[in-house]
Amino acid sequence: MAAESCRWCGGTGRNDALHHRHPSGACRACSGAGSILVYLPPRPCPQCGGTGVGNTPAPGLGSVPCRDCSGTGWLFFIHRFDGDGA
Repeated sequence: MAAESCRWCGGTGRNDALHHRHPSGACRACSGAGSILVYLPPRPCPQCGGTGVGNTPAPGLGSVPCRDCSGTGWLFFIHRFDGDGA
């Protein structure tokens, strides 16, 4: 396994203005860790193209997490809960 940056928050561990549908605070995909443990070899989610962003029903609603990868952007992952962003 390897630590890869969370694609929803870009590795910051925080929601940002891009995801205005979700409140500010800890990233909903990585729980604030900034990274995701991914089985090797790391493979981006084919549904969202590795962005972590799913299809939105209407553009004005803001972004929603990809259903296949839970917003992480990766296939075959384990959430990190240590919050250290490493």
